[in-house]
Amino acid sequence: MTTTSPPTPPEAVPGTRALVRRRAIQLGLYILVQAAVLLVGSGRPGWRRAWVYLASYVGLIALTRLVVRDPELFAERAQIKKDAKAWDKVLSALFGIFGLGLLVVAALDVRFTWSPPTSTAAGVSRLRGPGATPAATGRVVRAGGACSPTGGADRSGLSLSAQE
Repeated sequence: MTTTSPPTPPEAVPGTRALVRRRAIQLGLYILVQAAVLLVGSGRPGWRRAWVYLASYVGLIALTRLVVRDPELFAERAQIKKDAKAWDKVLSALFGIFGLGLLVVAALDVRFTWSPPTSTAAGVSRLRGPGATPAATGRVVRAGGACSPTGGADRSGLSLSAQE
């Protein structure tokens, strides 16, 4: 008994497969550039937070592809429309430049330790907003002491913040 695969439906828009392939290559190259900026710029190929960022970025792209099943829409994102307005092209370029710039600053921050160290738990708890308690942000307030945002010391000289 031989089975034949169902015939592939004809492309609704000619060249869709080539454009889908082009978009996949664009995304792959962009992810490689991001990885290079983060890992080479930081000087730490084992930088866990960079790998978490890259994995979540790839995961969101995969999730989007699973949800949006229309190959023409995916292919359309691979090209700049001929009738796109000039301000739209400029804005898109600025988003790309500033997006990579943000990664450069983050990588250099890790390399040169511009920011004070924080624990991952403290960083995640700050996502809760201004109502986060000092205990939730990793700061310890001792009796009679004050807690500074940068983690100073109370009157007894004890440190008030939990660091990695």
